[in-house]
Amino acid sequence: MVRILHAADFHLDSAFTGLNEQQARQRRQESRDLTRRMVEYANDHGVQLMLLAGDLFDSDSIYGQTAEELAAALAEFRGHVVIAPGNHDCYTAASPYARTLWPDNVLIFTAPEMLSMGLSFPQYGCTVYGAAFTAPEMPESAELAGIAEQDGNVAIGILHGEAGVKDSRYRPIPLQQIAQSGLDYLALGHIHAASGLLTEGRTAYAWPGCAMGRGFDELGEKGVYLGTLDASGCNWISGDVPGAPLRVTARIRYRQPEQPCTVTATGPDTVHVSFETPQRAITRGQAVVFYDGDTVLGGGTID
Repeated sequence: MVRILHAADFHLDSAFTGLNEQQARQRRQESRDLTRRMVEYANDHGVQLMLLAGDLFDSDSIYGQTAEELAAALAEFRGHVVIAPGNHDCYTAASPYARTLWPDNVLIFTAPEMLSMGLSFPQYGCTVYGAAFTAPEMPESAELAGIAEQDGNVAIGILHGEAGVKDSRYRPIPLQQIAQSGLDYLALGHIHAASGLLTEGRTAYAWPGCAMGRGFDELGEKGVYLGTLDASGCNWISGDVPGAPLRVTARIRYRQPEQPCTVTATGPDTVHVSFETPQRAITRGQAVVFYDGDTVLGGGTID
């Protein structure tokens, strides 16, 4: 299973019109510094694939060093970076994506439609499918049904847009399309508040939010999402491996309250666990135990 970091909506070089010139300049530099800290965090935590779901820049009119600083920071990442441009930083000939020399480990989607031929990362056992905004508005619904090949690889999607909204100028994504996509995870951008982990069918999806709020109207939980949770050596009290995903609760620390999640068997003694809300400080070797009310269903070891 590939270890990912999912982030979006940095809005580098926002105007910060509510601040004076010195404060705005300081805030813009803090936003640029965030990207380097994110890369350091990813390297420290063994991330292999970084998914950046658009609006990294606030517009195509940025300060001269901003894109170069981002490229330099991403060059320090030990894995690969995949970017899906958003509505604020749509991919055009004038965009920072087209005008900047990016390091070899950075891959940027440039087409407006998600194609069935994704970016293959055999070293990570995954394929990434994505698309770019190529204009500030894209009201056409995203077509995701059947996009992922069922080849045994982890199937990841990356898009900037709004899921579950029928009428939107910013790539509406029908929930049914997510459920029928065949994706294991859909990394989204555009919404500035963290959504927590959501599911449609067998596909998990999320918005991590704007990592650094741009004003007092952007408070609350936000940041980046890191990794995935798999359990091996899993034992079921009944002796039978579940044939369908189970909505249960799980506990990974002795004093932790039980957390709602979906458990999907991926083998005779392995499962994939998707929590409804992100969990902190998950560590390899910890035990995870599954419950249905007061009944213990089983458990395994986190790897």
